[in-house]
Amino acid sequence: MNLEGIEKLKQKIKESIKEFISRYKYIILILIFILLVLLIFFFERDESNLSESQIIKIFGITLENWLQWITIVTIPYGAGWAIYQFEKGISAKKQEKATKIAKEFSKDIINKCGIVYIVYKNSSLNDLLKFDEKNYNDFKFFNTDELREIYKDDNFPSKYEATRERVINELDEIYHEVLRMNINKYDEEQKDDILGLKVNIKNDKVMSVEEVHRKPNEKELFILQNKELPYHFTDLESELLNKLEYICMDISSKATDSRYIYQSLHQMFLRTVRALAVQMSIDNKNFSDKYYVNIIHVYNEWTNRYMKDLKVEKRKKEKINKILNPKVKTV
Repeated sequence: MNLEGIEKLKQKIKESIKEFISRYKYIILILIFILLVLLIFFFERDESNLSESQIIKIFGITLENWLQWITIVTIPYGAGWAIYQFEKGISAKKQEKATKIAKEFSKDIINKCGIVYIVYKNSSLNDLLKFDEKNYNDFKFFNTDELREIYKDDNFPSKYEATRERVINELDEIYHEVLRMNINKYDEEQKDDILGLKVNIKNDKVMSVEEVHRKPNEKELFILQNKELPYHFTDLESELLNKLEYICMDISSKATDSRYIYQSLHQMFLRTVRALAVQMSIDNKNFSDKYYVNIIHVYNEWTNRYMKDLKVEKRKKEKINKILNPKVKTV
């Protein structure tokens, strides 16, 4: 076994010990409590009658010694109660943080995730990326070397960049069509009222003054639920990745417990990151200065959990199928 294997084994043993202590800490404290009580009856006691002061004994043990042992025995209980209160407070804070993250997702990010996924799926890049398959565990390191290995092509990064440059206008067109679909959800009467609103378009976020004059009808797209979106699809990508990185920073640093948000957010998160995985990997050409480290950490953690859940679900389905479709015994 090489040094790297030994280090991995040591790390695995440490994690196993920590997980064992964390899971059974209260049982351990109870056992320590019982052990200390039993030790009272095994330790040697001084039965000398030479004491000049009156001594009160209970079961052959002086009252003073009883009080000392009670103090010693209650220390683990006090420690356990303190640990319980501390963990309860931390858990409450993590739940509160998770609620804020879920609200931020539902308010702003989910819509952007959906748009990004739709644009990629309907663009020419989809034929090259083949991200529609749920092969989430293909990506772990998100770099160009991994891209070459996944797509079995040493020239894949350059091919992708060339293709993306060629379809950049197509991405914007699909993106704008999605925005139009958002507007078209309203009936004709309400739509006319919406389009009659005065739209405030910030030059530094949506489009330049020249673009406003060149495409005046495009201003209609950025109203109501579209008003917070940037004009170009590439700007939407960058904005979404920055927001996801910020949120994943809280999750990866354990400021919030991912258990509270995984179930409701993992499908959208994994699907979105999988769609953006190639672009993220292309950005990570420099190994010493990596982008999106927190997104990558959460993605790998949630992917592992997702794959385990799929295995559990598969086993459950197999058991149910055996019950519902028993084998017919032949005579």
